[in-house]
Amino acid sequence: MKIKLHKLFIGGLFICGWAATAQTNQILTVSSGFNADVIADGTGAASSSSTIGVDNANYAFMTTDYRSTPNSSTYSNAIPASGLVTASANSAIRFQFAPFNENNSLRLQETNDTGTLTFSNPIMAVRVYVMATGGSGQVTTTSVVNFDDGTTQTATGTVVPDWYYSTSLPVVISGMGRVSRNDNGIQNDVSNPRIYMYTINITTANQSKRVSSIQFTKTSTAEGVLNVFGVSAAAVPCVTPAAPTSEAQSYCGVTTVSQLTAAGTVTNGTFRWYTALTGGTALAPTAEVASGTYYVAQVDGVCESTRTAADVIVNITPQPEGPTEQYVCPNSTLSDLIGTGVEGGTVTWTYNDQEIPLGVPIDSGLYVVTQTIGTCTSIPKEVTVTVGVPRAPEAEAEQTLCSGSLVGDIIAQTVSGSTVNWSFIGFITQPVELTDNLNSGLYSVRQSLNGCTSNPTYVRITLVDAPTEPGGDALQSFYVGETVSTLDIDVEYNATVSWFILNDAGVYEPIPEDTFLEHEHTYYVGQSFIDGCLSPLHAITATNAMGRDNNLLKSTKVYPNPVTDVVTVNSSTVISKITIINMLGQKVMSQLANASDVTLNVAHLPNGSYILQAYTQHGVASVKVIKQ
Repeated sequence: MKIKLHKLFIGGLFICGWAATAQTNQILTVSSGFNADVIADGTGAASSSSTIGVDNANYAFMTTDYRSTPNSSTYSNAIPASGLVTASANSAIRFQFAPFNENNSLRLQETNDTGTLTFSNPIMAVRVYVMATGGSGQVTTTSVVNFDDGTTQTATGTVVPDWYYSTSLPVVISGMGRVSRNDNGIQNDVSNPRIYMYTINITTANQSKRVSSIQFTKTSTAEGVLNVFGVSAAAVPCVTPAAPTSEAQSYCGVTTVSQLTAAGTVTNGTFRWYTALTGGTALAPTAEVASGTYYVAQVDGVCESTRTAADVIVNITPQPEGPTEQYVCPNSTLSDLIGTGVEGGTVTWTYNDQEIPLGVPIDSGLYVVTQTIGTCTSIPKEVTVTVGVPRAPEAEAEQTLCSGSLVGDIIAQTVSGSTVNWSFIGFITQPVELTDNLNSGLYSVRQSLNGCTSNPTYVRITLVDAPTEPGGDALQSFYVGETVSTLDIDVEYNATVSWFILNDAGVYEPIPEDTFLEHEHTYYVGQSFIDGCLSPLHAITATNAMGRDNNLLKSTKVYPNPVTDVVTVNSSTVISKITIINMLGQKVMSQLANASDVTLNVAHLPNGSYILQAYTQHGVASVKVIKQ
């Protein structure tokens, strides 16, 4: 009699706890978190279709399509190949295994091991059901439910039984057999092994939040291994409220979602705004809104209505154009300030929060200018106004420049947008242009803004003659490895020598003095002293002393090039010697010869560029070779 009462009581628990629900149970799809494949599937050794056992004895679950060899039997009582199972304890609850050719278990073996299953379809739930089992003994675990708003709910002390014989938790599936990953031996017990489920009841305060993930931690110290295979949930029941109403709306300036309006029938209801009629994520209240169509849903607790479209127009009025610092002459009025609006816009100036009347002289200070188009006004723009003559330009009183400099080369700081006027002060004061040649003497500079001219700043100019052009033969020969510094030039004592090439843009481009000379290239040299004035440039064309016989060079072939080990040199005449020179001008290899075809083994040379020189009775041919 006691046994019958006990069984009846357990059954009553199932009826009260599982069947008498109005909620819809939903499988939560795991997007990440599984770390082991403990289920053998397909044809082949169990160890080839799984990565580890459920327990510490290396036993794995198997699927209905598993067989160790093509001729082996399959087992219809194993885990369905589809991975979809209905809980034996409650047919309203189903679970979905992860694909069997991937990791399909969150396996936690050691104490304090932890892992998180993340869901791609988070929902608001009343309860969460976890499909799990223990291998090699029962396991105690802590489960932390993570919600989409960043809050959590923790369940501690949950005991997941060993996968054999236990009835302490409701059973999802049992009697599906197991296979040894060591020898493919199968144990096919009629009621074992077992996978269970345990329940996490979501508090009322958390039922309005979506379950986004669950973190599991093994807290027991015994050897039992926790395996979590899937999660389902009882969705929060709700009565869908009516869709809200919303009219076309127009706003001025930066607008956020919190400013949008809608009307609904739910007392104390709230609204969610979206950019699509269905799907997507609700916009944050602080999100900025642009002109377009938005969709609003009414929310009653955890229940959301269908969406209603609303056309929104956001008018952004531009600020008036003009500098934020302006200089005006004494007795200037509002019309002298620069604040340009668009056609149809109205520009308004205020000072100390008071609108400025037309025709009244203005004072120095901080002004605010706005533009209004229709009913929309721009963001205020602050303008600092200085009344009076502009400050004098800033410049060093004594400046030394090179002969041939222009007025525009004098260094002076002026206000942006001002008109700058220079004058030369001699027997008479006369205006000069920026493109005029400088003379030694006294100059003055003024700047004008809005017709108001500053006091002058005086600059005394001293012109320094540049050194004379350096000397040197216009055509000079060189040997491979020599640089521009080896060219013969005549310069003055203590002069600084500068080298240039003329680039494709027609600009003289500085080059360092250790630049290697190239055949028939022209180089330019100038000299200067401490004052920095550069002399006229002197041109020198360099020719390779060993490469002037173009016919010889054309008749000499070097291959392969680039070369890795052996290079062949072929000439129309007998080669007497071959030398190889690195780019520093150092001879790194030499070989005597007496043939028109000569081979050299250069495998020992470091990778890089070299000059190969072939000596013949007609001269020397130089060829650049790349060693790889």
